[in-house]
Amino acid sequence: MAVSVFSKAPGKVFVWLLAALSLLLSWGAEGSSVDAMPLDGQWKYYDRGEIDPLLTTITSGNVNLMYDDKRWIECSLEDDFEFSPQSNGVILSTRLPKILRLNSPALFFVTRNEAVRVYLDSELLYDGQDFWRNRHVYGNRWHLVDLPDNYMGRQLTFQLYAENQKDLGRLMHVSVDEGMVQMQQIFKHDGFVYVLLPLSLIVIVILMQHYWVNDSHSCVGHPFIIAFILLCMVQAVAGMWSVLLVFDSMFFWYNAFMLSTLLMAVPLQLLACNILAGSACKAVRMMLLVSMLLFVLACADELLDMGLFEAVRVGSYWWSNLGLVVISVFLYRQGRQDAYCRSLFWPIIATAMAGLAIGIAWQYGVVDYQNGFSNLLVLPMLVYVIWLMCHMMAEEKRLSVENQLLEQAVRVEKHKAQVDPLTRSFTRAKLEETMENAVEAAEAGGVSFALLMFDLDKFKSINDNYGHAMGDMVLVSFANIIRHNLDARHTFIRYGGEEFMVICSQYGLEEAWQLAEQVRMDLEHAMILEDRQITCSAGVSCWHTGAEDTVQQLQKRADDALYYAKNNGRNRCIMETELLEKTLLETHPSEAVTK
Repeated sequence: MAVSVFSKAPGKVFVWLLAALSLLLSWGAEGSSVDAMPLDGQWKYYDRGEIDPLLTTITSGNVNLMYDDKRWIECSLEDDFEFSPQSNGVILSTRLPKILRLNSPALFFVTRNEAVRVYLDSELLYDGQDFWRNRHVYGNRWHLVDLPDNYMGRQLTFQLYAENQKDLGRLMHVSVDEGMVQMQQIFKHDGFVYVLLPLSLIVIVILMQHYWVNDSHSCVGHPFIIAFILLCMVQAVAGMWSVLLVFDSMFFWYNAFMLSTLLMAVPLQLLACNILAGSACKAVRMMLLVSMLLFVLACADELLDMGLFEAVRVGSYWWSNLGLVVISVFLYRQGRQDAYCRSLFWPIIATAMAGLAIGIAWQYGVVDYQNGFSNLLVLPMLVYVIWLMCHMMAEEKRLSVENQLLEQAVRVEKHKAQVDPLTRSFTRAKLEETMENAVEAAEAGGVSFALLMFDLDKFKSINDNYGHAMGDMVLVSFANIIRHNLDARHTFIRYGGEEFMVICSQYGLEEAWQLAEQVRMDLEHAMILEDRQITCSAGVSCWHTGAEDTVQQLQKRADDALYYAKNNGRNRCIMETELLEKTLLETHPSEAVTK
C-alpha cells in the first residue's frame, strides 16, 4: 500500500496549526481599519440628482459656498440617505480636524460600485474619471490619496456616482493617517487570505498526491473537491485589497469574484452526480443544468448589458446553496449504506449553511457581498479534507501494522515449513531456493559449488531392533555430527528419512569429498549405540560451471555416487568422477586402461 508522505506526525501537526491560525486571523480580518484615525466629525451630503456619467467633466462649483447651501443635509456615514427618485450622484463633505498633524498624511477610504472624485476645498485632489466615464462601476475598491501638508482644517469633499441608487453614498473606512499606516490597512485586511491560500494549496497537494497513488472509492471525489477549492481561491484572491497593487482593474477582479461565486457549487454538484445513484442522481443533474444556464445567462448579460446581472447573481447564489442543502439530504440517505457519502454530508451541509447565512447577511446589509466573510465558505471543505487525510493516515497505519503482523506470521510459518523439527536442519522446501541462489552465484562469479548426499547405513534395522525412538535419537546425533563440520558456506537439508544433503558454496569436488569423508569418520568413531557401530555413505557431485549443467543432473550425479557407495561395501564416500571411472572400467575395460 502506498503511504502518504503527509502520514508522518510533523506534517499532520503542521496542517492543523495552519488551520487554527487561519481561523484566528479570520476573526480579526474585518476589524482591520481600527488602527487608522477615522474622520468622525460632522458630515453633510448634497443630492446631485441625475448625472450623465459620460460627461467629460462634472463641475463641482465652489465647494465652500455649496457647503453653506440649505440643500446640504447633516448626516453620518452610517445613515441611509434619502435621494430623489432619479438620483445617481451625491456629494459628501466634512472638515478635516486642525489638530491632526502628520508627517506624510494620506486619506484612505473604500467605495462600493461607485465612481469618486475627492476635493480639498475647491481643489481637485483625486480623480476617478476613468471609473466615472464607464457605465459599469464594479465592486469594493479602496482608495489611497496623498494629502498636502496644509490639509488641516480644510474642507474634504467626495463626489460620488453609482448606477444603482442603493449603492450611492456608500463611503466606508474613511480615515486620515500616516501613509504607511494606511498601506498596512490594505495588507491587514487580507491577512486571512494570506493564510487561506497556502493552506488551500497544501490541501490540494495532499489530495493530488493521494489521488495519484491510490485507486479507491474514497478518491473518486478528489478532482471535484480540488476544483471547488480552486474556485474558492480565485474568489479569495479577487476579493483581496492588495491584489489591486499588482493589477489595477476592478472590472477584471469583480468579474472573477462574481463568476467564481456563480460556479462555486458546480464541482460539488458534479461530485454528487458521481457518487449518488438513482433518482437522486437525476435530480442533481437537473440542478447542475440550471446552474450552468444561470452562469451562461450571467455571461451573456455582462456582454450584452441586458441589466439582468444582479438578478441572475442573486438567483444563482440562492439556487446553488439551497441545492447543496438538497444534495446533503441525498448524501445522508445514501450514507446509510455508503460511508463515503456519509462523510461528505457534513462538509457540504456546513458549506450550504454558511452560504445561506452569508446570503441573508448580504440581503439585509449586515455585510457586503465582496468581503472576507465569503472566504469562510471553503473552510468546511478544508476541515473535511484534513479530517479525511487524518482518518486515512490512521487507516494506513492500522493496515501497515496488520501487514507487518501478517508478514511476521508468514515468516514464522515459512521458517516452520523449512526447518525439520527433529534434526533442526532445513527441509526440502529450502532446497529449490538454495539451489537457485547457488547456481546464480556460480554462473555469475565463475566459482563452482558442490553437493553432498549422506545416507545412514542399514537404518531400517535400527528402527526394527531398537525402536523408532532410538532411531530418532540416531538421526539427531548424525545431524549434529554433520552440523559440527559446517560453517556459513554450507546449507544443511534433511532430504527425507535418514538421507541428508549439504550444499557447499565455493567448493571444489575434492574439497567437498574431504568434508564428506570427515563426517563419515566422525560418525564411525562416535559412540551412539553401545552395541552397534553407526556408519553412513556419501555421494559427492560438483556444479559444472559454463557446461550447461542443471540442478537435476547435479542431484542425479550425487545420488548415483551415493548408491554406488551403498551397493559397494557402504561406509564410504564416492565422488562423481570416481563413479564415472569405475563405470567406464566395468563397461569398457580397454578404453579405461587407455585413458
